Amino acid sequence: MEIPDVSLYDFLFADLTGADLDRVALIDGPSGDKTTYGTLRAHVDAVAGAIAARGLEPGDVVALHSPNVPAFVSVFHGLLRAGVTVTTVNALASGAEVGKQLIASGAKALITVSPLLAQATAGAEAAGLGAAPRGGRDGAPGPPPRGGPRPRGGGGRRARAPTTSSCSTARRGTRTCGTC
Repeated sequence: MEIPDVSLYDFLFADLTGADLDRVALIDGPSGDKTTYGTLRAHVDAVAGAIAARGLEPGDVVALHSPNVPAFVSVFHGLLRAGVTVTTVNALASGAEVGKQLIASGAKALITVSPLLAQATAGAEAAGLGAAPRGGRDGAPGPPPRGGPRPRGGGGRRARAPTTSSCSTARRGTRTCGTC
């Protein structure tokens, strides 16, 4: 198997034609709502720009705490496009488990959805990230505003597998709150 020497963003989106942009990329199972490749790419770029505008830099770790919904795809790929390292947090994790993962991964920020806000807030506070500003459409820290700075470079390719409760490599340094 040959792995191309391009960013994941470029691999997925660089060669899209006008016709490709109108094709369906995602279908939300419960609602049937469809997201085209054009809309998905625009959402990914918006997330990446907002992450850069908030001062997160390539290599910083950002935790994504979300169920399996279409917005997860946009945010996950937007984070990678911004060059940050992503650690995904199980949607069923307790506040304490979220906190442990934030500490173990060295996360500087946490993005979640409103149904998981209580666990996310408890975890962020336990990890020393402080309270998260609200900004998403549902009032949770979430999809950033459109526009803003363009993402740096061609986008990163790093993702970090979720940690488990048996992880003993927790590391914690001094960090400032960069919560999205």
